[in-house]
Amino acid sequence: MQTLLISAFLLFVVPLQAQDYYAIQSEKQLVYYYPKKCQITVKEGNSISSNFELEKKYNQISVVTTWDTKPMVYQNATIHIIEHNDKPFDHNNTPSLILKKIEKSLLTNGTYNLEIEFSNSLHFEYKEGKVIAKQKERILEVKNKYLVATHEGLFKISFNPYNGAFWYVIENKDE
Repeated sequence: MQTLLISAFLLFVVPLQAQDYYAIQSEKQLVYYYPKKCQITVKEGNSISSNFELEKKYNQISVVTTWDTKPMVYQNATIHIIEHNDKPFDHNNTPSLILKKIEKSLLTNGTYNLEIEFSNSLHFEYKEGKVIAKQKERILEVKNKYLVATHEGLFKISFNPYNGAFWYVIENKDE
């Protein structure tokens, strides 16, 4: 029995330590990326566990991060691993999110800063109320809250600095 437990630990836990990101794919085919330091629990039927299998569909996946007080909950979703050096694109060859850092502001109490990077080298940063977007070291114009035009399409980025909530949509140029 002890050998079985050690084997299971080595088979499932050790490979996760070498990885950088969890990718949670929802039933709507949206993919959300989380650092490997997040806490993930899965629900199957009435059973809730922090042990999970990759590529397996779960009724419910909850993710707790350091930047949010409430867990993110996904229904009918799967968990994948994305290595840091992989630059994933989704099925439409649309750039994917490869870095997301949301941290509490050191200057303004009760607010957050955001830094994200996409697989097409688009880097977006919201820091202490100032916004900058770059692609391959070239500064890009950010319109409104927050639209960034690139060769791949229009990136619509939403960030609430008061609670750290973040999402984005990419409209391909072809559409």
